Parts: sequence; C-alpha cells; structure tokens
Amino acid sequence: MFGQYLTKVRSKNPMVHSITNFVTVNDVANVQLACGASPCMANHPAETADMTAIAQALNINMGNPTDTVLAGMVAAGQRSNDLGHPVVLDPVAVGTTPYRTFVVETLLREIRFTAIKGNASEMRALMGMGGHQGGVDAVEADKPTEANLTDFIQALGAFAKAEGCLAAVSGPLDLVTDGQTAYVLRNGHPKMEEVTGTGCMLSGLIAAFLGAAPEAPLEATVAAMAMMGVAGEMAWERMQADEGNVTYRNRLIDAVNLMRAEDLDARIRVEKCKA
Repeated sequence: MFGQYLTKVRSKNPMVHSITNFVTVNDVANVQLACGASPCMANHPAETADMTAIAQALNINMGNPTDTVLAGMVAAGQRSNDLGHPVVLDPVAVGTTPYRTFVVETLLREIRFTAIKGNASEMRALMGMGGHQGGVDAVEADKPTEANLTDFIQALGAFAKAEGCLAAVSGPLDLVTDGQTAYVLRNGHPKMEEVTGTGCMLSGLIAAFLGAAPEAPLEATVAAMAMMGVAGEMAWERMQADEGNVTYRNRLIDAVNLMRAEDLDARIRVEKCKA
C-alpha cells in the first residue's frame, strides 16, 4: 500500500527546495537523490521565493537559524503557499533558546505548513507540554512509549487540528496524524541515534514524498517515515563487526537508494488508530 508513494517519487522526480542547516545539508541532499527526488538548497532571501516557485515542495529546517535565513524561509514559504505547494517544518531544538522560540513563532505566523515533524522534545515544546531542553536530541523522558502512547497521540492530534496541518514525531516510535487519523510506526534501529542528521534526512524525505503525492499528504508522510525506519534496519543488517557510525550513515543512504516499493510494503510495521 505505502510502497506506491515511493514509486511516485521515483516516477515524478520532484524538485525539493530545502532551506536547512550547514551541519546536515549534504546528507539531506543525498538522501533526497537516493529516494528519487531532486534537491535544491538555496537559502538567501534574494532568491528563495524564485527558487521555490520551480520546486514541487519546500523543506524548512531550523537547525542553524539566523535573521537572514529566517527572511529567506518566510519568503519561500509564502510563495509556496501562494502556489499551493507542500511545506514541511522541522523545528530543530525549538524551546532550547529564546531566539529559536522567536523563529518558530514567526514561521508559524507567516507560513501555512503541510506537515510539522520533530523529535519528541521538540514536539512537546510546540504542543505546550514542557519538552525538556536537551539541545537537538530528544530527552528520554519526553519520548512516546507504549504506556503513554494514547495520551501522546491525543495531544499530537489536538496540535494538528489547531495548526491545520499534519503533525509527526520521530523516534523509536514514529507517530503522524492529521488530527483525525493517526499512524504508529515501529521501524528503525537504535544505531540511527548515533548519526547526526537522521531527523533532518527524514524531513527531506517527507518533503520529497509530499511533492510527489500532494493529493495524499497523510499517507505520503507515513510512507516517508516508514522508508527511513526500514532503511535504518536494512543498513544495520549490512554492517560488519569492524564498522562504525560513519559507515552506518553511508549504508543508511544506500538503503534508501536500493529500496524497492515491495521492500517497503513487506517490512513496514504500522498501526492505524484514531487521534
């Protein structure tokens, strides 16, 4: 079922405009290429609106915000809204500093987002649930578990309804909802936490899938999140005893590149429920 969205990405080759951070920009571009999309990373406000006009989706990542980058994000986001293009927000480390709070408040005020994806601490901060300040990584106490899953999904669903967009949480349990229907995904591998940028890569994949299937945003987002998790599993299966996290990063991108639609459908572990 969800493999069809990977097929759409590879047949349509959507151009994805990412305004992201200098830490992970190369990996985001490469994972988008690996899944079948075409990346573009323009971030100066003098050109972001023009560049996003020729793309099929926009990916905004708050990893290294500056006033100049913020201006470029707003210009691109508003042009994407005018054109009806999907827009993804990754609110990296939101709530950690007052400046990041200002940045996300500006973005949410000025742009209509199709999907907002963060780790558990980031999304708890956005939802007003007091996410712990752990930098760019999720704090263990914030993560959804089997014990608190129902409450977490309800809170995430309420946030999605309030913002009028999809809301997604990445981690050992991946969650995504449109406020009515929710999906829980149980793919992935713990080694993914040892690679900087897996969350950024995931946002890039979500934008690519939305660019290829804007008519089915919830299902396309589920497919993108599943692809990242399945790739994490496939990468681990190919690791040798003397290989570490850098090799794992490369094998992760390779797994995205080599994955077939039927692999995704065969390996996805997903549960559908009410938000």
